[in-house]
Amino acid sequence: MKDDAPHRRPAQALLTDGTMVLVRTVEQGDRRQLENARRKMSFDSPRPRLSSAGPRSAHSVPDTGCTPARRGHRALLAERARRAVGLVEYHADTDTPDVAEFAVAVPDGVTAFTADAASENHEVPRLFAGLGLSTSRRFEGSETHCFIDLYEDETHRTTTDMRGRIVDKPGLEPLLSPRAIAVVGVGRRPGPPGRALPHHLREAGHGGRLFAVNPVAEAIQGVPSYPSVSALPVIPDLAVVVNPTACVPAAAQECGKAGVRALAVVTGGLDARQTADLLTACRTHGMRLVGPDCLGVADTDPAHRFDATFAATHPRPRTAGVAAQSGGVGIALLHPESFGNPQALSRTARRVTRRMPVLTVDAGGAAAPHIAAAATGAMSRQALFTQADITATRSIGELLETAALLYAQPLPAGHRVAVLTNAVGAGVLAADACAEAGLVLHRLSPELAGDLLAVLPAGATVGNLVDATTAVSEDALRVGVDRLVSHPAADAVIVVLAPTAHTAATGDDLARAVTRGPGRRTKPVTLVRLEQDLPVTLLPAADGETISSYAEPQAAAQSPAHAAHRAARLARPADTVPDLEDIDQSRAHELADDYLARQPDGGRLDPSTRAALPDCYGIPQQPWARAETEDDAVRAAGRLRAADGRGVVLKAHWPGLVHRSLQHAVHPDLSTDTKVRAAFQDLRVRFEELMTGVVAQRLAPRGIELFAGLVKAGVLGPLVVLGSGGSATEVPADHAARLAPLTERDVHDLITALRCSPLLFGAQGSGPVDLDGLEQALHRLSRMAMDLPQLAEADFNPVLAAPGGVTVLDARISLLPCRQPGPVRRLY
Repeated sequence: MKDDAPHRRPAQALLTDGTMVLVRTVEQGDRRQLENARRKMSFDSPRPRLSSAGPRSAHSVPDTGCTPARRGHRALLAERARRAVGLVEYHADTDTPDVAEFAVAVPDGVTAFTADAASENHEVPRLFAGLGLSTSRRFEGSETHCFIDLYEDETHRTTTDMRGRIVDKPGLEPLLSPRAIAVVGVGRRPGPPGRALPHHLREAGHGGRLFAVNPVAEAIQGVPSYPSVSALPVIPDLAVVVNPTACVPAAAQECGKAGVRALAVVTGGLDARQTADLLTACRTHGMRLVGPDCLGVADTDPAHRFDATFAATHPRPRTAGVAAQSGGVGIALLHPESFGNPQALSRTARRVTRRMPVLTVDAGGAAAPHIAAAATGAMSRQALFTQADITATRSIGELLETAALLYAQPLPAGHRVAVLTNAVGAGVLAADACAEAGLVLHRLSPELAGDLLAVLPAGATVGNLVDATTAVSEDALRVGVDRLVSHPAADAVIVVLAPTAHTAATGDDLARAVTRGPGRRTKPVTLVRLEQDLPVTLLPAADGETISSYAEPQAAAQSPAHAAHRAARLARPADTVPDLEDIDQSRAHELADDYLARQPDGGRLDPSTRAALPDCYGIPQQPWARAETEDDAVRAAGRLRAADGRGVVLKAHWPGLVHRSLQHAVHPDLSTDTKVRAAFQDLRVRFEELMTGVVAQRLAPRGIELFAGLVKAGVLGPLVVLGSGGSATEVPADHAARLAPLTERDVHDLITALRCSPLLFGAQGSGPVDLDGLEQALHRLSRMAMDLPQLAEADFNPVLAAPGGVTVLDARISLLPCRQPGPVRRLY
């Protein structure tokens, strides 16, 4: 948050009791309610509880808090139901402007807070310690002086996650464990989906109180009805709103005034104004909201079972949980615009997926190679899902097929799979599908092949595919499956069956050869039954467990592939964001603020600022110098050559220039002053009306050209992209992306995901590049993205990776004014 911007959009925040407050800038008109709030404190309360910002008494808060925001001072107000419930300020030290006395809203450039409290006040130090930030205390007589470093490290992120769980639980209880439910706006005539909700709720066995709200009816479908929410005998925890579209905002206001804590708005078709009014009502009264235009909410936990949906059947209690963003679709559909805090989602999902799989549907396509184009919604989502260990499927069908396998079978130890079939054509389709899914079919060992041929009928063949022939019996197939499962050559077994005249004549049930055994073996076993009507089903096994059975070989291959990826992720050790040295965050903020003061609308940085900003983060750059005249260019080239005797490169520069090589605006390997003069004259003649100067740069050694950069991917935050650079930038799909902040595993995955990665590891015999230097450059780029909300785009291309080091040869960096986003935030 920039401290010199007096008018910021208000933000919603969650408190530890699950209620919401509005956080906004204090205004002159707030003086009276601040004075009233202060008067409600006890006489001794202001000093022990409030350490005021600046050298003054807490009793003067109404006066100084209402002072207009200015650089170095800001006051924020927290309101609940339009009543002040808290005030926070910061006051920057005039001698050390990067340190501010205690505040909650952090201004750009402030890296630490200080706060003074009475020694007997243990709450203030406890508050700071609970933030997870590095905190030190010094006692001076009756005062405790606290210093809080605002750098966000892994400890802070872990503490934030823990506090987030504390906040989320009470906020979700009225939504998922309501003791009383009201269906608001339900009519007496059949037709609208909401008409069936009272009966649906009662039929599902809700054990709490149940009401309907209708202005004239006394009962609807056996459920007692009242004319308004305020007339209900008890305040419902959850209100299911089924009013006509135009009446939804007013219904939400009525619920909020009555004290309802959660809304599920089934009604759809709200326009932008109606949606805004609905959100305002929920935020004003601190209500949690699902919808509008949603399927509803249901919980199968026997302790508080209810079904407030218009689904045709009631969900049964089992082991799967469902979150649906789209109305009428009962699966997990996630879209970037629905992510309130992607970093929190990622960390929470990583914690949850250690115990249970989380699946989603992501049908995004391929992305373009340039930095800005690469950060498409699909690429950003894929990065989020990968870093969060979320299993992303391409369709609803694939999600259900994968969920069936993960529910019924153990995870495979690896990607090796064995295919056993009674129809070689169907087996070949399954083998091809396995290869496309990234599974590996090895030729089975002679020992295992002999064991299988000994039990299978004459004519059976064993290679990387086991063809048991159409004559295989139920018993022989069962033995074959058992031997494949017990042998270490395969991590999973797929049994592909086609109906044949032979089995019809013998009465054998080949599927029973699998289901007669245990449902959960030491390895996953799946069936493909080509005659099966449903895409996927669970067949009961002898031990009460189940076997997943598929109608298509492709589904039977893709599901184990997802399971193998999940097993590999679980086997990796815990991951962290490393601490970095030699970071000048204050200088970086100063550069960004100075540029935006000169260019309020933002834009692409000039060469000097463009080089200084990465320097603040220790990102290595090839030495360069700016020149506006021919003589200046010769002198600059001479200084650069003097360091190691290598030649220089001369590049034309003008605002908006993007691809110098395509414009032929580069002259390489200039080893003499004469060549430098000739190059400058050529550039001046060809680009006279555009060129504002040149950049002379020391000639780089040979190496592998990459591009690295970042761009803001909407609400998902900064996206770091790595790919082939220079002339290879146009190679389709040779890039990878991860959301900042990057962990050590993220950086490793970025590097190894590239198709050119074998070159980085020395595949052509020249030895590996400086991998440690490349990892450091990516971590520092990630840190720069996290520190600077004004950073809209950074494109380092090429980045030269060589055995002797990694260096940036050219860069484009754009800054934009920081506009505060609007998702709900948490106050702890």
